[in-house]
Amino acid sequence: LAGIPLAPPVELPGWEPRPGWTVRVRALGSPAIGTRLARLRIESAAMAAVASVPMQVAVGPLFVSPQTDFVYYSPPVVRRGDVVPTSGPVRGGSVVRVRVANYSHAIGAMPEAALQLRCRFGAHANGIVPAFHLTNANGTRVGVECTSPVALTAGHVWLHISANGQQYTAVGDYMVYDPPSDVSAAPLSGPELGGALLDTSKLNGHAV
Repeated sequence: LAGIPLAPPVELPGWEPRPGWTVRVRALGSPAIGTRLARLRIESAAMAAVASVPMQVAVGPLFVSPQTDFVYYSPPVVRRGDVVPTSGPVRGGSVVRVRVANYSHAIGAMPEAALQLRCRFGAHANGIVPAFHLTNANGTRVGVECTSPVALTAGHVWLHISANGQQYTAVGDYMVYDPPSDVSAAPLSGPELGGALLDTSKLNGHAV
């Protein structure tokens, strides 16, 4: 009613969607009241294996939507050191590459219509940015890459990636920093063979 659910979610324990199965939902009420089913939200259950499940929507006995495949995928596996770089300035603009160990035969093998690749820097919606396939020299999809957004403050945030724009997987820690604006270093010259030790005394007004 006015966007407010009138009943709790209906759970179907142990149910796994399979080809040929049908779920029927009806809106019951007086025509004078205008009771109708305007939106149906179905939460996907777990599947035992990665699979593509055919899905159709039927309204009454006459209208049946074209078949759409709902794709189940394996969660991304990201190993330590596979996020580069692990830091960037608060102004954003850093291209971050995330290599995913099982990408080529999991998310990377999904049809484009089922993908909504996203990166999320931190826990809030303003940290969500589009992501794209990361490929190696052979053209094989090996992960995702995205550009860091503008951050409100410096500090550590968790970097997450998502294949569908809804469920996110944490892949590593990302440091947001203020770029150096006031650096004092001495000496400012040295021999061509190297060996000069530079002493940096200030970084953004803070002692180093």
